[in-house]
Amino acid sequence: MRTNPAILHYMQNFPKSLFEFNRMFGTEEACWNYLKEMRWPDGVVDYRDGKTKSIGFCSTRKVWEFPNHFQQTVTAGTVMHKTRTPLTHWFYAAYLMATLKPGVSALQLSQQLGMRLETTYMLLMKLRSALVNPFRTKLTGTVEIDETYIGAKASGKRGRGAGNKSIVIAAVEIIDTSDKQVGGRIRMRKIPSIASNYLERFILDNVEKGSTIVTDGYRGYSGIDGKGYKHKIVTGEDSEDVAKKMQLIHIVFGNLKAFLNGTYHGVSKKHLQAYLNEYVFRFNRRRLIFEAFNTLLGIGTSKEGPTYYQLYHTGKARGWIHPNPREV
Repeated sequence: MRTNPAILHYMQNFPKSLFEFNRMFGTEEACWNYLKEMRWPDGVVDYRDGKTKSIGFCSTRKVWEFPNHFQQTVTAGTVMHKTRTPLTHWFYAAYLMATLKPGVSALQLSQQLGMRLETTYMLLMKLRSALVNPFRTKLTGTVEIDETYIGAKASGKRGRGAGNKSIVIAAVEIIDTSDKQVGGRIRMRKIPSIASNYLERFILDNVEKGSTIVTDGYRGYSGIDGKGYKHKIVTGEDSEDVAKKMQLIHIVFGNLKAFLNGTYHGVSKKHLQAYLNEYVFRFNRRRLIFEAFNTLLGIGTSKEGPTYYQLYHTGKARGWIHPNPREV
């Protein structure tokens, strides 16, 4: 399929530095034009059905008109839906989130943009709401899986029984190169306990059947035997020896804790999954900055961000799905 010239131009010239970013997206008009060309390169259509064509445009209010008196802005149906925050601020936040390895905190963003902390916090949480693609493909091949505890006083603490800590299970694809093994895509989820049903559900949701599952000897993983997976159990003299043999998953855990503690100095249990989603998103798209940037802004997804009420209450509202729907 031929790529639209406007989209191809942005793909080839997407900024590789903040200097280039400010030159390309330094004005509201530049950001507005980018959204229009990326979302509707072949003509503006109703974002609700993706096919009804616009019948007019009001230049003073910058809204498109459709049959039945419906009007649509350039941000309609994205995480910026009905925003009053300048587009330049949204773009800047999305670019930092997509490109900075440690991410960006609400405090850092508020200082750089001169905005209230509460505003930048909501802005970042809305961006995080667009990170999980419900149609994403599952991990395949050889996949290492283990759990860790977030919030333990000792950063290297291991063991199953860390008390009232947040439990995170993760999976990483193992890719064999000519001289070593490297990590491919990853998945993470906060789970309420290490009971076998939570471990099995995570594997079924995130790993393609026929793949080889690599775990330690914890018996909670034994339930996946006979469910379409090959199960390889890693053994060793002690837990540290096993960790050395499952090196890639523990590198992922180490980087995750550095991200949470270094950028945010810890996060609440309630919103931990949103930060896990951010870490997974940036890790899996570390070489696809253009695509990551567009996904963060909700371009092409028709996904609205959460409201303040939704962010601080559980469940579903107005089609927004809580970022950890499988926790219970």
